[in-house]
Amino acid sequence: MIAALSAIRKLEITKFSDKYMELGAKEETFIIEFLNQLTVAYRAVNEEASDEDKLFGLQCINEMNHRLLNRYRDLQTGESWTTKELTIELVEHNIKLAPCISGAVGYAASHAFEQVGA
Repeated sequence: MIAALSAIRKLEITKFSDKYMELGAKEETFIIEFLNQLTVAYRAVNEEASDEDKLFGLQCINEMNHRLLNRYRDLQTGESWTTKELTIELVEHNIKLAPCISGAVGYAASHAFEQVGA
């Protein structure tokens, strides 16, 4: 498991904004899959990040979870507190704040996109 986590850490998130904007009706399914994959990201950061970076990285993933759940709720209820653009900004912002999560979040996003065929 540790070797797999090390490989995840070296990945980077790429083309997230383009792929996310093109999801269309698959957005809700993507969010659920992304949330699921972020549990793996959380574990990877917990195992791999330095003690100095770990707490803040985990807090950033937690913030993404919270905001993604808000987006999912808005899609379910038809409310418009969140947008695709704000969701993209959220992911990119948290990766910039905590670079130690980039690979794990990139893996989570890539796997979620694959699961929905995007």
